[in-house]
Amino acid sequence: MTVSGGIVLSVSLIPWFWTATAVGDKVGEHTEYDTANAWQASTWWAIAVGLAVVAAVAAAARSDRRWVTDPALAATAVALGIVVWQWQGIPGLHDQTSAHGGLGWFAAGPDDPEVGEIVRDNLVRVDIDGLYQDVTWGLYLGIAALAGQCLILAVRTLPSRRPDRPDGAPSHPRTD
Repeated sequence: MTVSGGIVLSVSLIPWFWTATAVGDKVGEHTEYDTANAWQASTWWAIAVGLAVVAAVAAAARSDRRWVTDPALAATAVALGIVVWQWQGIPGLHDQTSAHGGLGWFAAGPDDPEVGEIVRDNLVRVDIDGLYQDVTWGLYLGIAALAGQCLILAVRTLPSRRPDRPDGAPSHPRTD
């Protein structure tokens, strides 16, 4: 179980959101890229990853106890739900400009970041000439890792179907 928690934690450290900005300067035209992992991009994503890792560690520590595995499964499912909820809640450029009633792009927070900068908890999907912002492959791997952990925990909550040992003792005693 700690392996699945380690995978979830590892995947959370790769890029989940990215931006590409066309820049013209003394050097000429080029594109600048920026990325943010789950911890940098969203507080909710960070909470979800932390919840899933704690669930994996708890389930590994007491794998023979169903009263630990069932809540660990529920916690991981909640973590998966949080990640998907936050991902689906990232507004597009049109949604963001409509909400502010203007024609400009409003990704700036109180500190007024530059165009193309990733602002934690203020992510915006953009696809216009010279600027692209969206989730990236790390998010999809994160969802797969969380779903995999859910599957492993779900299988572990099933009753054991192993035959009893020859000495008559159950092969996998449960102390539910």
